[in-house]
Amino acid sequence: SLDRGDEDFWQSLLSENAWVFSQLTGSPVVLLQERAYVGGKGLENRGGGEIDFLIRNALTHNVAFVEIKTPQTPICAGAYRTSGAFAVHKEISGGVVQVLGYRETFEKSFNQLRAETGLGDFRSYQPRCILIAGRADALDDDETRSFELFRGAMTDVQIWTFDEVAARLQGIRNALATPNDQS
Repeated sequence: SLDRGDEDFWQSLLSENAWVFSQLTGSPVVLLQERAYVGGKGLENRGGGEIDFLIRNALTHNVAFVEIKTPQTPICAGAYRTSGAFAVHKEISGGVVQVLGYRETFEKSFNQLRAETGLGDFRSYQPRCILIAGRADALDDDETRSFELFRGAMTDVQIWTFDEVAARLQGIRNALATPNDQS
Protein backbone atom coordinates (compact mmCIF):
# COMPACT_ATOMS: atom_id res chain seq x y z
CA SER A 1 0.00 0.00 0.00
CA LEU A 2 1.33 3.42 -0.95
CA ASP A 3 0.00 4.79 2.34
CA ARG A 4 2.94 3.40 4.32
CA GLY A 5 5.21 6.23 5.49
CA ASP A 6 7.91 4.03 7.00
CA GLU A 7 11.14 4.06 4.99
CA ASP A 8 12.26 0.75 6.57
CA PHE A 9 9.11 -0.90 5.17
CA TRP A 10 9.99 0.24 1.64
CA GLN A 11 13.65 -0.70 2.13
CA SER A 12 12.62 -4.24 3.08
CA LEU A 13 10.00 -4.57 0.34
CA LEU A 14 12.40 -3.45 -2.41
CA SER A 15 15.16 -5.65 -1.03
CA GLU A 16 12.89 -8.71 -1.13
CA ASN A 17 11.84 -7.81 -4.70
CA ALA A 18 15.14 -6.63 -6.14
CA TRP A 19 14.03 -7.75 -9.63
CA VAL A 20 12.09 -4.47 -9.61
CA PHE A 21 15.32 -2.57 -10.32
CA SER A 22 15.82 -4.49 -13.58
CA GLN A 23 12.31 -3.59 -14.67
CA LEU A 24 12.77 0.07 -13.82
CA THR A 25 16.20 0.55 -15.37
CA GLY A 26 15.55 -1.54 -18.47
CA SER A 27 18.80 -3.42 -17.83
CA PRO A 28 19.54 -6.79 -16.25
CA VAL A 29 20.39 -5.73 -12.71
CA VAL A 30 21.48 -7.56 -9.59
CA LEU A 31 21.35 -6.17 -6.07
CA LEU A 32 24.94 -5.91 -4.91
CA GLN A 33 24.25 -4.63 -1.43
CA GLU A 34 21.42 -3.19 0.61
CA ARG A 35 22.47 -0.25 2.80
CA ALA A 36 25.88 -0.28 1.19
CA TYR A 37 28.82 1.57 2.68
CA VAL A 38 30.20 3.80 -0.06
CA GLY A 39 33.29 5.11 1.71
CA GLY A 40 34.09 8.46 3.19
CA LYS A 41 35.11 7.64 6.74
CA GLY A 42 37.83 9.83 8.11
CA LEU A 43 40.68 8.85 10.36
CA GLU A 44 38.31 9.10 13.33
CA ASN A 45 36.04 6.42 11.73
CA ARG A 46 33.23 8.97 11.17
CA GLY A 47 31.50 10.46 8.19
CA GLY A 48 30.94 7.42 5.98
CA GLY A 49 28.02 7.24 3.59
CA GLU A 50 25.45 4.49 3.24
CA ILE A 51 23.29 4.26 0.11
CA ASP A 52 19.95 2.43 0.38
CA PHE A 53 20.72 0.12 -2.57
CA LEU A 54 23.86 -0.50 -4.57
CA ILE A 55 22.90 -2.33 -7.75
CA ARG A 56 25.01 -3.64 -10.61
CA ASN A 57 24.28 -4.20 -14.27
CA ALA A 58 24.55 -7.97 -14.70
CA LEU A 59 26.29 -7.66 -18.07
CA THR A 60 28.56 -4.61 -17.78
CA HIS A 61 29.10 -4.79 -14.00
CA ASN A 62 28.57 -1.01 -13.76
CA VAL A 63 27.07 0.05 -10.44
CA ALA A 64 24.13 2.36 -9.81
CA PHE A 65 22.92 4.04 -6.64
CA VAL A 66 19.30 3.95 -5.49
CA GLU A 67 18.16 6.22 -2.67
CA ILE A 68 14.60 5.86 -1.42
CA LYS A 69 12.38 8.08 0.66
CA THR A 70 8.67 7.32 1.21
CA PRO A 71 5.46 7.86 -0.77
CA GLN A 72 4.62 10.61 1.73
CA THR A 73 7.74 12.59 0.87
CA PRO A 74 6.57 15.99 -0.39
CA ILE A 75 7.63 16.78 -3.95
CA CYS A 76 6.80 20.47 -4.21
CA ALA A 77 7.08 23.31 -1.74
CA GLY A 78 5.15 26.55 -2.01
CA ALA A 79 4.41 28.52 -5.13
CA TYR A 80 7.31 30.58 -6.43
CA ARG A 81 6.08 34.11 -6.98
CA THR A 82 2.98 34.31 -9.17
CA SER A 83 4.22 32.52 -12.26
CA GLY A 84 2.55 29.16 -11.58
CA ALA A 85 5.95 27.71 -10.79
CA PHE A 86 6.54 25.67 -7.65
CA ALA A 87 9.80 25.13 -5.85
CA VAL A 88 10.92 21.56 -5.40
CA HIS A 89 10.64 20.53 -1.76
CA LYS A 90 13.88 20.33 0.21
CA GLU A 91 13.31 16.58 0.69
CA ILE A 92 13.63 16.11 -3.08
CA SER A 93 16.54 18.49 -3.62
CA GLY A 94 18.21 17.10 -0.51
CA GLY A 95 17.71 13.54 -1.79
CA VAL A 96 19.27 14.50 -5.13
CA VAL A 97 22.33 16.00 -3.43
CA GLN A 98 22.49 13.02 -1.05
CA VAL A 99 22.63 10.38 -3.81
CA LEU A 100 25.13 12.46 -5.82
CA GLY A 101 27.27 12.80 -2.70
CA TYR A 102 27.21 9.02 -2.21
CA ARG A 103 28.35 8.55 -5.80
CA GLU A 104 31.16 11.08 -5.37
CA THR A 105 32.35 9.41 -2.15
CA PHE A 106 32.17 5.97 -3.76
CA GLU A 107 34.23 7.08 -6.74
CA LYS A 108 36.90 8.60 -4.47
CA SER A 109 37.08 5.36 -2.48
CA PHE A 110 36.49 2.98 -5.41
CA ASN A 111 39.85 1.20 -5.48
CA GLN A 112 39.86 0.65 -1.73
CA LEU A 113 36.23 -0.52 -1.67
CA ARG A 114 36.82 -2.88 -4.57
CA ALA A 115 39.88 -4.39 -2.89
CA GLU A 116 38.16 -4.82 0.48
CA THR A 117 34.75 -6.11 -0.56
CA GLY A 118 33.57 -9.63 -1.19
CA LEU A 119 30.86 -8.45 -3.58
CA GLY A 120 32.54 -9.73 -6.71
CA ASP A 121 33.34 -7.76 -9.81
CA PHE A 122 31.89 -4.27 -10.18
CA ARG A 123 32.79 -1.14 -12.11
CA SER A 124 32.18 2.57 -11.75
CA TYR A 125 31.63 4.19 -15.15
CA GLN A 126 29.57 7.35 -14.54
CA PRO A 127 27.13 5.37 -12.38
CA ARG A 128 23.43 6.09 -12.52
CA CYS A 129 21.79 7.74 -9.54
CA ILE A 130 18.14 7.06 -8.82
CA LEU A 131 15.85 8.69 -6.26
CA ILE A 132 12.45 7.16 -5.49
CA ALA A 133 10.24 9.50 -3.49
CA GLY A 134 6.74 10.91 -3.17
CA ARG A 135 3.66 10.45 -5.31
CA ALA A 136 2.85 12.09 -8.63
CA ASP A 137 -0.88 11.68 -8.03
CA ALA A 138 -0.62 14.06 -5.07
CA LEU A 139 0.34 16.97 -7.33
CA ASP A 140 -1.97 19.48 -9.00
CA ASP A 141 -1.38 20.61 -12.60
CA ASP A 142 1.04 23.46 -11.78
CA GLU A 143 2.98 21.28 -9.33
CA THR A 144 3.17 18.48 -11.91
CA ARG A 145 4.48 20.92 -14.50
CA SER A 146 7.12 22.24 -12.09
CA PHE A 147 8.17 18.72 -11.03
CA GLU A 148 8.42 17.49 -14.63
CA LEU A 149 10.48 20.53 -15.63
CA PHE A 150 12.81 19.94 -12.68
CA ARG A 151 13.36 16.22 -13.15
CA GLY A 152 13.56 16.57 -16.92
CA ALA A 153 16.49 18.95 -16.45
CA MET A 154 18.32 16.49 -14.19
CA THR A 155 21.18 14.85 -16.08
CA ASP A 156 22.73 12.75 -13.34
CA VAL A 157 19.76 11.68 -11.22
CA GLN A 158 16.60 9.90 -12.31
CA ILE A 159 13.66 10.70 -10.05
CA TRP A 160 10.75 8.27 -9.87
CA THR A 161 7.69 8.52 -7.68
CA PHE A 162 6.33 5.51 -5.82
CA ASP A 163 3.05 5.55 -7.75
CA GLU A 164 4.97 5.59 -11.04
CA VAL A 165 6.96 2.57 -9.86
CA ALA A 166 3.74 0.80 -8.83
CA ALA A 167 2.05 1.61 -12.17
CA ARG A 168 5.04 0.35 -14.14
CA LEU A 169 5.08 -2.91 -12.22
CA GLN A 170 1.31 -3.32 -12.62
CA GLY A 171 1.73 -2.82 -16.37
CA ILE A 172 4.41 -5.52 -16.46
CA ARG A 173 2.19 -7.83 -14.42
CA ASN A 174 -0.72 -7.24 -16.79
CA ALA A 175 1.45 -7.84 -19.85
CA LEU A 176 2.67 -11.16 -18.45
CA ALA A 177 -0.72 -12.36 -17.22
CA THR A 178 -2.84 -14.73 -19.22
CA PRO A 179 -6.19 -13.29 -20.36
CA ASN A 180 -8.06 -15.15 -17.59
CA ASP A 181 -5.49 -14.08 -14.98
CA GLN A 182 -5.84 -10.30 -15.09
CA SER A 183 -7.38 -8.58 -12.12
